Amino acid sequence: MRYLLIIVFFLSGSVRGYEVSSIEFSDWVQEFPKEKRVTLGTVTDRFSVFTSTIHALIHFKGVGERDPITVRWLRESQDGAQGISLGEFRGTLDPHTEILHLFYHNDDFTLPPGRYWVEVLRDGKALAKKYFTIYQAKPNEFSVPQITPMAGISRIYLANGFRKNPDGSATPVGIGDHFAVSDHKLYALVPYEHLPKGLHYTIEWIVVDNGADRNKLLAKSQGVVSEEKANKGTLYSEVTMPRDWPDGIYEVVLRIEGKAAAVRRFTIGDPKRIKEHGVKPVEEAIDPSLQKKLIGNLARWMSETIEKRDLHPLYEHAVRYWRDQVDWNLFRKGFQSLFDAPVDWKAVFSRSPKLLPVLRNAQGVVILRAIYPGAGDADALLEGKFVEEDGEWLLYGFGLEPVPSGGK
Repeated sequence: MRYLLIIVFFLSGSVRGYEVSSIEFSDWVQEFPKEKRVTLGTVTDRFSVFTSTIHALIHFKGVGERDPITVRWLRESQDGAQGISLGEFRGTLDPHTEILHLFYHNDDFTLPPGRYWVEVLRDGKALAKKYFTIYQAKPNEFSVPQITPMAGISRIYLANGFRKNPDGSATPVGIGDHFAVSDHKLYALVPYEHLPKGLHYTIEWIVVDNGADRNKLLAKSQGVVSEEKANKGTLYSEVTMPRDWPDGIYEVVLRIEGKAAAVRRFTIGDPKRIKEHGVKPVEEAIDPSLQKKLIGNLARWMSETIEKRDLHPLYEHAVRYWRDQVDWNLFRKGFQSLFDAPVDWKAVFSRSPKLLPVLRNAQGVVILRAIYPGAGDADALLEGKFVEEDGEWLLYGFGLEPVPSGGK
């Protein structure tokens, strides 16, 4: 069974004899447990063979007390005469359930092109079904490496934290295949058993497509399985983004002695904002006085945020549809190093910055950058992403990182 029941949301008031009002599919979701809602990404019924996870959101009407349910994932046979079972969920719906979220893992990309469907049954009676298609991607479109499975390695787990265990292994915390743009640090963990000692491995973080870069190596770690840890352990890698992640599609590849042994694809933010694949930001001509004003505003908000150790000055000037989708508690953790740095940021931001060319990315977001001299042993690169909304320029992202003195 390769799919899991993730979460069930409750609403009050229902009667016996429920109905299925609709079924929706997407390759990613964003969950809001406290608000008891879940948002799908782009709703579609077509997926590439390189889609690692297919999500189904089933909407109900009239769920009563402990109503039974069965959900089947099926693939059409070659002759089209029958459905080949991929997995099945049987259970009892919690009272007044309105939404049921299931997903099917395709991490090894073994689902062939063809017609598929999800079928919902109650007491053996089919209530609804919804078809989707998996298609063969064009050459070089979101291609993945040829996988060479290796005994002792199951899969890659992605998380925003982990816990060390006494036996030398590690347990991922906050597992997912979709993360917020503000999750500045992510971890890849690969549990293993009985690997040969001296085995060389690498873990690569790759940008599949984020609207600016495509099929680009983002980070890489490597190591050797030691004799002490050959019996059981966890291969580990982490990546830290000094600023917000760009919305997009990414993947992690584990290579053993140079051969790809496992791959895990994940998404950041809202990939549906990728309008043009492989298009880099282009220079944008805007009023120099507006550029100076916006950079000056961002510098002031950033200075107040660091001084007060509170992200509210940035939050209140962010565009609503972006600020509501990021986890600001995690954002604050990413700012901890700035809060603790022995730098007089107020003095740094009072200096005249070197303004860099203005860029506009494929999503229409204006990117402003400026270098402020004298942030400790280096200069500071301040970046702000702005969107014009109702005549007001609002933040869609921001970053602050050190650069070598005199750097660009």
